[in-house]
This record gives sequence, structure tokens and C-alpha cells, in this order.
Amino acid sequence: MRHHPVRLLSAWAVALAAAAAGRAEPQPLVTITGGADGSGQNYSWTITNRHSSPIVFIEIPHYRADTFVTPAGWQQECTNLMIAGQAREPGVCRAWPKPSASGLAPGRSAEFSLRVAREGAQRRTGTVLVKFADGTQVAVPDVEVPTRESVPERFAALIGMALIVGLLILFQMRARRKPTSAPPPGAPAAGS
Repeated sequence: MRHHPVRLLSAWAVALAAAAAGRAEPQPLVTITGGADGSGQNYSWTITNRHSSPIVFIEIPHYRADTFVTPAGWQQECTNLMIAGQAREPGVCRAWPKPSASGLAPGRSAEFSLRVAREGAQRRTGTVLVKFADGTQVAVPDVEVPTRESVPERFAALIGMALIVGLLILFQMRARRKPTSAPPPGAPAAGS
């Protein structure tokens, strides 16, 4: 009995698909999309619950935030908000449902947003902490958040200016050391 080539290929394709499905990574319990707008001053994230239990806590890191907005039915607190006279330290904004609310239900999405002072905050990725009513917690990496600038970034203008001044001084010193082609005083002129 001869095997038909199309049937044989189909059987192999089904077997490979079944094997790949068995090795597929599990669906994440939560997805977070979004980040900064074009100005770099306003951040907005859509958080989607893909777990079977409601989301009851969210913690987002920030640097130089002054406003945190949560969906209706949620309460919030932030550390190190940019208030006049306050130190410029990184902080976190936390949100959880009010006692009358049950959190972010499975399959639902909600938007959280943050406004930051433009100077000093950098757009980078960070980790957002999400907790569920059943006690599960997930650290979601690679979420675009406002972070503190690095030491080189903070002092880039100063370092650049110091390099320019240093180069100017070096060029002046080299120009003073070059021997002149004029004969020294008292020496006979060439061709006399």
C-alpha cells in the first residue's frame, strides 16, 4: 500500500503543531502596554488582567512624578512626588481598589497615568509589581517608566564644557612652544 504524499505531509504537520503547542510558553497573567507620549512628560499604561483572579494592587516606579491618575474606584498613594522643596529621589506610585470595589476583574483592562517634570527624568524600562486577590504577585519587566538620569547624563554638559576648555588650553600651550623661524637677536641675517 502506497502512502499519498499530501496525507503524509499533513500528518507530519499535525504532529509538529501538537508538539509545539505542548512546549508553548504559558500566557502571562497580566499585560502592560503603553509608556511615555512624545513630550516624555505624560505616561499612560493599559493594564490587562489575564488571570482568573482580580488585580488588587499595582506599584509603578517613577522619578519626578507630580500627578498619578487611577481608574474610578481605585485609591492611590505615591512616594517622593515633585512638590516644592522636596528632594529629587526616585519613588513609587501604588494603587488598590477602594473597599467598595473588587479590583480589576479577569479579562478587563484599565488605564493608569502619570505626569512627570520634564527635566531630569529619562524614558527607560522598569518593573511594575501587580498583585491578585488570590495572593499571586507578578513582577512585569520592561515597562517604560520615568527613571533618574545616570551620573554621566547629569553631568554631560559640564563634562563637555571641561573638555572644550581643556582642548583650548592645550592648543594655546602648543602654539607658545613652537620655535620661530626668525633668527635670534644679534645673529647675522642670512645672505649677509
